[in-house]
Amino acid sequence: MLHSNPPTIITCINNITALMQMISNNFINKNGMLQHELVMCTFYFNSGGGCLPYPSTSVLLLISQVANNATNYRSLRYSEELAGKIPIVHIKDVCRAHIFCAETLSITGRFLCASSYVTSAEIAKYYLETFPQLNQEYLEDNGREIEWGSRKLEDKGFAYKHSTETILDDSLECVKRPGII
Repeated sequence: MLHSNPPTIITCINNITALMQMISNNFINKNGMLQHELVMCTFYFNSGGGCLPYPSTSVLLLISQVANNATNYRSLRYSEELAGKIPIVHIKDVCRAHIFCAETLSITGRFLCASSYVTSAEIAKYYLETFPQLNQEYLEDNGREIEWGSRKLEDKGFAYKHSTETILDDSLECVKRPGII
């Protein structure tokens, strides 16, 4: 059963439609050929803090199990069920990846910016070490064995600097500042 969130799905569809329109208007000539180099550096969950005075939605979803926030947890599980695993990346690696793409000559295409691919159960098991009172429901795995990932950025020479553990730890630190946890 998918934990769908209709407003989120509508937002995703609207964003994709707007992006397709922008690309067709600005990057494709009359013959259907790209007239400019286009680099799309996408990510699912960028986390690990940052300089915002409040935690991002990605951070809130990744710590939803610790915060025992059922709504955010359903969104996290929906993303996992949709993609098979949850691609995560530290916000500092996202910034570095964008700079890398801008500075690399003749780089074009779509790149998934993700240093790790985890399940919600793996996130819960990691947080269980620090929060033994974690709801046991969060430790249930979906039972699917999914192997996937994208190394396209790494194949071009980019290297991620932040591990899964660092991303999850920094996400917790980010929510401690405003007192969410």
